[in-house]
Amino acid sequence: MGLNYASVEKVLWAVEGNFTWLGKNVPWRAKGYQLILTNQPSPSLPLGCRPAQATQTQGASLAAKVKTEVQKRGIGEKSRVKVRLRNKAEVKGYISKIEDTSFDVTDKNTGRATTIPYADVEKVQGSGLSKGAKIGIIVGAAVVIVAVVIAVGVCRAGFC
Repeated sequence: MGLNYASVEKVLWAVEGNFTWLGKNVPWRAKGYQLILTNQPSPSLPLGCRPAQATQTQGASLAAKVKTEVQKRGIGEKSRVKVRLRNKAEVKGYISKIEDTSFDVTDKNTGRATTIPYADVEKVQGSGLSKGAKIGIIVGAAVVIVAVVIAVGVCRAGFC
């Protein structure tokens, strides 16, 4: 007794996710094609997979997160940011205007404003050092101070 398949379909599938490594959010993505033999009108995908078109909702979710981040920073010369776009370009300046679908970043030196749609943004960073970098500098300075104090104490004890 053989199986009677109503259709053979080639389906593009995608699996995406994020994991945290050294305090950074690292995205990963896997795509592939799979032949699906089915007698159902719609193909079933492997467990944990979804059609590639569903990744558009993930882009909308990222745009919403970017919008929230921009609104949290506010506008003005003190809200300096570095914005990395999906095409890997970077825009630096301060947030000068916030709208429903985009925001403006103005370069402090030239005064030129760049309108950036939320959907085009990959990452928004505040200017200056990150929290981890500041902690690293403080810890490094503390280690140097402790080493100098120990060296001075050893020399004063007559062991130099």
